[in-house]
Amino acid sequence: MKTLMFLIITFAYFHQVTCQVPDNENKALDEFISKQIKIEADVIKSAALEHILDALFFNVKRIPLYKGDNSYNEMVLMKNADGIKEFENTDMLIPIIKEDIKLNNEAVAKQFQKVFTLLFKNDIVRNQEIINKDNQWIFVQGEWFGKKTGYIVKTDSNGKVQEIEKSEELKL
Repeated sequence: MKTLMFLIITFAYFHQVTCQVPDNENKALDEFISKQIKIEADVIKSAALEHILDALFFNVKRIPLYKGDNSYNEMVLMKNADGIKEFENTDMLIPIIKEDIKLNNEAVAKQFQKVFTLLFKNDIVRNQEIINKDNQWIFVQGEWFGKKTGYIVKTDSNGKVQEIEKSEELKL
């Protein structure tokens, strides 16, 4: 699986470059990448992800060995019926929420909070809260300079998710 992920990431990462580079230069790039960039990919496993979303997720770490300083970049990849792509923001969630999922109780809300925690790694997570106000769920992930941060999920009257928004300043 890790080899497959390496090939996919390498292809996606250098696709534009290879479209414009002569074959001999392309070969040199391929050799450099295979010797100097290490890719680690692991499936993100969670009952919440499996229950809520119709996709698989991978945590990918790209390690540039040529730097020699143990630095790396991380990203989350998503695989669904449309293929594999980098998971970047909340807009990507609504199309992959399973049809039968209704956010209408605390148990499902806790699963959504787990999804946010797993997929948005840059969040500073502490003192999590879940607040329900009519057709709006507020997921507090933490606090930054005295302001609550997290996600606002709006649903219809049946609990079907209509909108997901990240907020750096939640209004409670």
